[in-house]
Amino acid sequence: MEKAAVRCLNSAATRRWISHVSKASSLHHILTHSQYTHRRWSGTVSVPKDDASRTKVYSWGGESTLGWAAGMPSLLNAPVPLDLRYLLLSCLGASDLPSSATIVPTHIAAGHSHTLIALTAIPTTRPSPSEQIPLPRSTLLAFGLVTSGQLGLGTLGTASRPFVAGLVKMSNSGPWIPSGWSVRALAAGRQHSLVALGPDLHFSGDRAPTSSFAGAFSGHDIESYTRHDGSDVLFAFGSSTLGQLGLQRGVYHSPIQTFIPSASSHPLRIDALHAGMDHTLALTSSPSSLGGPTIWTTGWSADGQLGRPSTVPNVERDGFDSAWGAVDLSPLLAPSSSQNNSPANQPDIISISVGADYTLVMHTSPSSVGTATHPNLATWGNSEHSQGLLGHPVDAIAGPVEVHPLSLTPGARLASISAGGAFSLVLDTSSAVWVAGQGAGSLGLGEGVWEARELRKVHIARDDDRVVRVRAGHDRGYAVTQQGALMGWGSNRGGRLGLGFGVRGDVVLADKGGMDVGSGAAGNVAWEPREVPRQPRTRWVDVAVGGDFALGVAIVDE
Repeated sequence: MEKAAVRCLNSAATRRWISHVSKASSLHHILTHSQYTHRRWSGTVSVPKDDASRTKVYSWGGESTLGWAAGMPSLLNAPVPLDLRYLLLSCLGASDLPSSATIVPTHIAAGHSHTLIALTAIPTTRPSPSEQIPLPRSTLLAFGLVTSGQLGLGTLGTASRPFVAGLVKMSNSGPWIPSGWSVRALAAGRQHSLVALGPDLHFSGDRAPTSSFAGAFSGHDIESYTRHDGSDVLFAFGSSTLGQLGLQRGVYHSPIQTFIPSASSHPLRIDALHAGMDHTLALTSSPSSLGGPTIWTTGWSADGQLGRPSTVPNVERDGFDSAWGAVDLSPLLAPSSSQNNSPANQPDIISISVGADYTLVMHTSPSSVGTATHPNLATWGNSEHSQGLLGHPVDAIAGPVEVHPLSLTPGARLASISAGGAFSLVLDTSSAVWVAGQGAGSLGLGEGVWEARELRKVHIARDDDRVVRVRAGHDRGYAVTQQGALMGWGSNRGGRLGLGFGVRGDVVLADKGGMDVGSGAAGNVAWEPREVPRQPRTRWVDVAVGGDFALGVAIVDE
């Protein structure tokens, strides 16, 4: 397919075009080239470092995809590879991107209707015989819906062109992240985004001057607000009308620093970011201290999403918090140690998954029955459809509670978790996939099965293969296998499962493949797992699930 015409929002040519046409940004005709070869609101993935140079990113689904922005068919019902070099060239210009540089995606966050991709350009040749090979440089690509500033591009878009794309300006000098810093974590929710920056390993731990960040965006001098002890820094943009950015309520069109409090004198590391529909979670630690990890939350808490009982609404409060607060994890400790709140006695967090309005946490505790090989599971937030895995509906779980026992394969243990819209996926160490909750097809249990209060097994038909990862979206689920297959089930409306066919309204896009394409909520549903197509010598390794779209990460075998 011929390259699509590209107009990147923050390229020099586009800035000239904007000033020529109008000051009111009706400018959003965007962004990509690709070759068509055949209520979890934030799907966030990290690209395997060992295979980064052989990594490809694919996009499929509805109007939030790059295909829509580039003038391609508004629905991509099968995976389409993204040409990341072409994207960067379109935004930066050839003079700012060495021709020999390898473009590597490092993090991907898929929100409800927008996406963030952290990219690193790695030069492979010397500019001249007497010069060293330049150090890698990183940037942040954002595309999708921008009605609340969730792309961080300094604009809200227009009614005629609400979908835009560009590079987020993270420093005063342009879209490149300042030398000495790299992306630590990303999160994208319904209308908000966050990015954590940490030390770049190529700089032996040295930090760039804090004043090099885009202080003008926040209206503050970042130098005076950033801790000088080597801590990570956290930027946010988009809607904070419910406090989901940890900032004063409002809408922020460009990156602004948001501060997680810390009483420790040691550097604060942001280990993970997660976004629900209208709330945010951050996992932090202090590597130089003996302290355990801390979970911080901010935003909407009508159903206990923040895991802090003091934020649940009542007659005196509205049910949100616009300041970061720590989740009390002491209920997860054994009774004998629950009174000991020393950092060394806190639960060890193995993994976290945040759904639309609830959270699942895999953990072990120093004095509990959980061990590194037998982890425990905790939950809080909305579980009205039993998605909290307690075996029965609960409208709102105000704070962390243990989930036990889990009915898994006999002799198997909990391996990984994924929280979706109103259902949850669990993978055990025998490679079995389990599900509980509610949804039309999102349970993957067969035609007509809408609800499961207790865990039930999803049958993945893959001979001599094992499931190694599960991902839950708002209305569909995925499983990645050891041999690189990607199995999907649930809603395929608009081609969002990536199966190669789909339905929009009453229009069948391609061969329905025996799927239910009836009217109403059940139309166009894969009730059982089906394989997402892939190119030869390509292995799927992960998928970031957005609202009506997804981005798959694949490794190309040489």
